Amino acid sequence: MKRSAHEAITASVPKRLRETDRDAYFDPIHKKRAVDVFQCELDDTGYLDLAVFMKWPSNAHRQYVVVNPVDEPRETQFQVIFSGRCSNYFDLLQFSIGDKFSLALRGSVIGQPESNRPTLLYEDGVVLRLTKNGNSGRIIDTWALDKLAEDQAITTPSDASAADWYATPATGVDRSSGSTEVLVDNGESNFLPSSRCLSPEIAPMNIGGITLGQRAPLVTASRHSPAAASITPGPLVANLRRSPFMEISSSDRRESCAEGSAAHTIPVKAAVGTLHLSVITAGDVQTRQDRPMNAINSIERTAYIKGDLLPKEKRTDEQIPSVPSKMVSASTLDGMSRKKMKKYEKNKSRRAKQAQKAVRGSGQDENILSAPVHVAQPVDIVQIEDSVDISDHVLLLGAQSAVPMSVPFSAPAANSIAHSHLQGAAITNIFTSDNAAPNPVDMQVGRSDTRSLSPRILPPQLPTHISVSAPPPSQQLASSSHLGSHSITLCESRTKTEQLTEELLRTGFHADCCFYTSLLAVQSKGKSYNVMGVVQSTGSIETTRTNEWKIRLHLVDPGVHVSGGFSVNCFGKTKDSLPTPCPGNILVIRQLQGDSHQGRPCGTAPSYKPWSWAIVDIRADEQMIPDNGVGKCRFQPDASEMRHCVRLNDWWKDTESNASVDQGTVHQIDSGTKRATSGRVHRTISEASPFVEPQGYFNCTVEVLYGHENYNQVYSLYVTDYTQNQNLIPVEREWCPPQLSKKILKLELFDGAALKGPSLKQGDYYFFGNVRMKVSSGGYWEASFSQTRSMNKLDEDNLEDEPHFAELLKRKVQWATEVKNIPDSFPHRLIEEVEADRMFCCTVEVLAVSPKDGYTLLYVTDYTACSELAPVAATITGSGDMQDRIVKISLAAGQAQTAASLEPGDFVSIKNLRLRPSSNTFKKLVGRLGGEQRLINKLQANNNKNDALQALLRRKEEWEARTKAKVKRSMQASRNHRKSRPAIESSTSIADHPKQQLNAGSLTSIKEVKTSEKCPNKFRIRARIVDFFPDHLVDFAARRCTKCGEDISSHYRICSRCDDAMDPEGNTNVRTLYQFWFRVEDEVGDELQVAVCDEECTLLKDLEAAGLREDEEALEEFTQRLRPLVGNLLAVHDGIPQRAAGEVLPPLDAPFLTMTIGSWPLVDEQDPHARGYVLIEHALAPE
Repeated sequence: MKRSAHEAITASVPKRLRETDRDAYFDPIHKKRAVDVFQCELDDTGYLDLAVFMKWPSNAHRQYVVVNPVDEPRETQFQVIFSGRCSNYFDLLQFSIGDKFSLALRGSVIGQPESNRPTLLYEDGVVLRLTKNGNSGRIIDTWALDKLAEDQAITTPSDASAADWYATPATGVDRSSGSTEVLVDNGESNFLPSSRCLSPEIAPMNIGGITLGQRAPLVTASRHSPAAASITPGPLVANLRRSPFMEISSSDRRESCAEGSAAHTIPVKAAVGTLHLSVITAGDVQTRQDRPMNAINSIERTAYIKGDLLPKEKRTDEQIPSVPSKMVSASTLDGMSRKKMKKYEKNKSRRAKQAQKAVRGSGQDENILSAPVHVAQPVDIVQIEDSVDISDHVLLLGAQSAVPMSVPFSAPAANSIAHSHLQGAAITNIFTSDNAAPNPVDMQVGRSDTRSLSPRILPPQLPTHISVSAPPPSQQLASSSHLGSHSITLCESRTKTEQLTEELLRTGFHADCCFYTSLLAVQSKGKSYNVMGVVQSTGSIETTRTNEWKIRLHLVDPGVHVSGGFSVNCFGKTKDSLPTPCPGNILVIRQLQGDSHQGRPCGTAPSYKPWSWAIVDIRADEQMIPDNGVGKCRFQPDASEMRHCVRLNDWWKDTESNASVDQGTVHQIDSGTKRATSGRVHRTISEASPFVEPQGYFNCTVEVLYGHENYNQVYSLYVTDYTQNQNLIPVEREWCPPQLSKKILKLELFDGAALKGPSLKQGDYYFFGNVRMKVSSGGYWEASFSQTRSMNKLDEDNLEDEPHFAELLKRKVQWATEVKNIPDSFPHRLIEEVEADRMFCCTVEVLAVSPKDGYTLLYVTDYTACSELAPVAATITGSGDMQDRIVKISLAAGQAQTAASLEPGDFVSIKNLRLRPSSNTFKKLVGRLGGEQRLINKLQANNNKNDALQALLRRKEEWEARTKAKVKRSMQASRNHRKSRPAIESSTSIADHPKQQLNAGSLTSIKEVKTSEKCPNKFRIRARIVDFFPDHLVDFAARRCTKCGEDISSHYRICSRCDDAMDPEGNTNVRTLYQFWFRVEDEVGDELQVAVCDEECTLLKDLEAAGLREDEEALEEFTQRLRPLVGNLLAVHDGIPQRAAGEVLPPLDAPFLTMTIGSWPLVDEQDPHARGYVLIEHALAPE
């Protein structure tokens, strides 16, 4: 039950909830899943992340919202109902379709489902945080609003004149004549109605010569006051409520007139000008009795709502968000000693006079800013501590942000500059130091966040840099309607302070929307992180094999600065979806996936993940310009994120400046004209590193060895200075001498340097300034260069001014002397001896040549084994034992043309071959060979002088001998197995014994079989075999995969779809099965095609399925079993035995058989009645 107004007057001001109390509801450790909430016992802890799926218009008592839990299945959808005490705040609980918010479970009850969805009911109150809508980051706490409503009642005014503002009226006096309240006018005709501007009483106090009483008279716009209508408000006056620097001058104070008088003016000093108050008597506004007693000031409720009360779209020209007034009781102020108050007044007066003198000395008109001031709330009082000067504290004048009372200008010149810039400008936002936490700022509309609305005592402020955008002098006195185009941005101090230490930036921070992790903490692979860092370098946008776009970025923050930074790979479906920052920008990434490469943590942003980014550019004038791109991959950073970007930028500036100081500067005086240099340290390739200061940059003098252009508009240049760096990838190309492979630096040329790349010829010497060493994607070091003005060609005849060039030439001569007796070719190796990414020469036999579009695949072997080789098709191996002895080589350019003349069985020598891991998951070795040089040479097999070739021939003979012996052992084992089985009747007796095994029953003609409608069915026919298929008996056995059911070619040993070609035990799903067909004919001439594939039929029973091509004994056994059934049909098909040349074929003499066949339906779209027939039993028919 709410208390009376009289009780509210004497009640103490309620303690404001700490911001951390509300934020604690949404700590990520308390996040729950909707499935667990409805299946387990519900408590008041935890929260849910939800997205609005459907909503209904709220009535006076209930509001329904259907939500989908974020990152949970659609089936977990449920309904949220707000009712009871929550209905008082339906104006705040407004949602749209697609909005996302975090809903605390405090006070929730699982209600009876009114539909097929579960229901979560809130009656006593609710706490939620908006995460995706127009008010993202706002926290609404109705529990705190209810507590405020109970503890704070509406004050009933009493009869008094307007002059009573300067007196101390008795508590509870009823001023029935009217109310004196304060409205806000920001110069844009936007203010809140008086019914929403209630404010509790305060005790009187004298500050700066002005006595502030319990209630302030109405201060409103000049357009509401006829007496002040002639005064044109200045630009700064219209935005006084946002002014950061304001002090009240006692010397300029004017006494208030008696009750009923017209508007009066009270001047107020604003550091460099005079501001005036227009005062209206209380009779000009509605009284407090006209307001409902139970109407809680919605402005004061915003103390428990993070953000502006009204969305932008709901504000009218007569409404502007205001702030509550939190007052200090009179007893607190009475405790202050009169002596200290008098001292304070003297100090303020002295400072005001000094400020006026500084303004007069600057030559500026001190009255140019004079205009009526329109203040929204009674002047709030801040308690003054004994040891702190009140000038360093905060005075709230209805503003949304706490503002300092004075500007600590260090010289009159500063006052002059500030005065000239402040004229006609509107202050949009304020960033304070860490000691006085700033309010978040909307960078688009310059609106302060209202999380911290009550006055608070702040420590002394750091000097603040001001960036001003002001109109020309001719427009400085323009009307307030033009104020929208002028702004002053007061940014956080750029000075290096202890508050902005690297330790703070290493730990991460809580933004309004999420938690940002330091780059050092990105460790878990596959886990999502929110990060931001300074862009140290950027790669070019490239396309991947899957036709996606990719860019590689190098970020740095205090956590990873020493270790060399942090790499991020970003992928996107379109080129515009990728960030393209410049070095020095701040890159903000949400939902970055943790990853690792070469044992180092890194980040990846896959195209199929919902990651997003923003680029913040802290310009030279310290204005923040975020990326304004559109699209789901980009977002607008909020104020808390922007503040951290400023801190990160300050740290980066300090780091760079310290690095330049530590490096030192060499001053050289010379009358001659020198080339432009970058001021970097000159280093040899052996001394360069990504981790040397500053950030891996250096100058170098090198010799050009080779260069080529890439598809991504980057030119790759290979250079050397004849010094060795162990971290460089060894370059083993046909143009590179083997002795120089470890002394070559790969230099990537970008932008303008890439255009000049083709003009850099082999053997030329160049100076490159401002080269940067970096870590490549493979973990090796490489360098990048883009500034063409820092690139100069050197002449060997001019060494006087090039000491580094002279040293390079000395090293080259020394290197040539050392390698003079070393052969200039790569070593000859066997396949079993090769190493990845190492060039070698070899002598091999060609097994197959496979031309492709743009390249050729060459398959070779030297009959030695290497388990790291990539698998090849079984059609090439011919035997499973050759699988790890065949090398697949990709030939390009001139090498592909040479391979076109090669055939299987040729012997060749290959030079400068290199095996590299493939790009697939298994990383098996494949060969690559290119260039226009002749690196493949065909050899003659009878060349006895080639030792490598003769060794290859011997290995081949040994391999073939081992293979034949293995086949013989396999055939002998099969033969022994067949001999162990019971003998099968020969062809002379097979006609006798099967007749007793046939079932009795009448015979069916083939015509009746074909016309039978019953299927499946079994028939008994009398017919003879007149043909068979396939034509050759060796093809009667087929290979089939028992897993997928596909027929396998006789050339293959495994199923490429189901089997593992690298299985060391040779396990496979392929089985050999009999599969052939007979065409049979009955006595009337009707024919029928019958399949023979059932292993249990009498023809195949106890006959082992074997490869008839390889096993001659198995073929002979099958032929002996088949011959009595087909007669001379084998000779007709030119099968076994082979008929003599010129022999006339006799007529068919195949005997009639009694056969039992089965039928089954075939799937045939053209013939739905198609049938298939299979042989089940057979026997020679009686005469």
